[in-house]
Amino acid sequence: MRSRPTTSPFSTKPCIRAFMKRRNLLLVAGAAIVAGCSTTSGGGTAAPAVKRKEISTHRSGTARPLLRALVTASLAALFHFGGAQAAPVERVTLDNYVRAETDRYFSERVNSSGIGRLSHDRQGVDIDHQPVVRMNRDTPYSRVVLDLTTPATLVLPNVGTRFQSAMVINEDHFIKLVIYGPGERTITKEMVGTRYAFISIRTFVNPDDPEDWKRLHAAQDGIALTQASPGRLDVPNWDTAARDKLSGLLRQMAPFVASSRGMFGDVDAVDKVAHLVGTAGGWGGNREQDALYLNVVPPANDGKTAYTLTLGDVPVDGFWSVSVYNAGGFYQKNPQKAYSLNNVTVKPGPDGKVTLRFGGDPRQPNYLPIVPGWNYTVRLYRPRAEILDGTWRFPALVAVSAP
Repeated sequence: MRSRPTTSPFSTKPCIRAFMKRRNLLLVAGAAIVAGCSTTSGGGTAAPAVKRKEISTHRSGTARPLLRALVTASLAALFHFGGAQAAPVERVTLDNYVRAETDRYFSERVNSSGIGRLSHDRQGVDIDHQPVVRMNRDTPYSRVVLDLTTPATLVLPNVGTRFQSAMVINEDHFIKLVIYGPGERTITKEMVGTRYAFISIRTFVNPDDPEDWKRLHAAQDGIALTQASPGRLDVPNWDTAARDKLSGLLRQMAPFVASSRGMFGDVDAVDKVAHLVGTAGGWGGNREQDALYLNVVPPANDGKTAYTLTLGDVPVDGFWSVSVYNAGGFYQKNPQKAYSLNNVTVKPGPDGKVTLRFGGDPRQPNYLPIVPGWNYTVRLYRPRAEILDGTWRFPALVAVSAP
């Protein structure tokens, strides 16, 4: 569905056009005044030609004071015009940080794709350009920001056994709805609780299989969205310096949070502190019943100590994956182009178990390079009850070498 062009409240083009129009009018007026200073004082008959030296003397006598007055009035008018249009800066605090950070994601999506228009990740994660921390390579996204002044209807296709979910997030970063399976759903402002909503659709792909990317694209193309009017995005002019400073402070806490419990969900399902950390360090993360994230910092993450981790059956109805990040929470570029593994891409041993290797010999199966400060995130999609109640725990690392 093609959306109508919208004008961002922060767009400078209308202001520039108005500025130029006013400037041009003032220049015309200035020219008229100068012309008037070059006429006779009596009847408006054109003055005889004068020499260059005479022009200089003539301007200093009459035109210059008039021009100075004109410039002063023009500048005052222009600055008044600009001041009337500028939105006041909204202070960012811990109390409104989640809304400010969410508006950032909403604005970035609208600026890149428009409002009410679906966009799809057609390629894998670009290691040279990672816009957010702790990206995943398993589920390319389809995304859209909605202005729910008018309801929207989302249609998901039948993708067979392939994992696909659609998560609806409101302006306070609360997850109001998660959709599985094919069919048509209508999304309203009353359902979401805020005027705007962000729909994040995850569809599984084997990131190392070009043919599976083609199948993924077909699945993405089967997603449809209809709405009577796409509307427009109108958010406060947040203090970006304060927001970014708070984001940095909160992200420093992320590696020390054992899991994503309490980070993501509806208003009655989140812990306030965990929700703040989750917003800063993993905006758009799943509810724990949809996906549980385990962040692990190894005891010796010096980049030299190698580890292994052995897995049997993992009790999930979706899939599981492991991603390795550097100290900043980003994938570290490496010659092997090895950044993550999941239950589809791993190579099991003769006993059916899977051994992941962090560092060590890159020729071994299921190898993931490590660097100083490395850490990893486990993603468990649609975990079963034994994971959620703690009966089953993800295996721990075993050190196999030391510097």
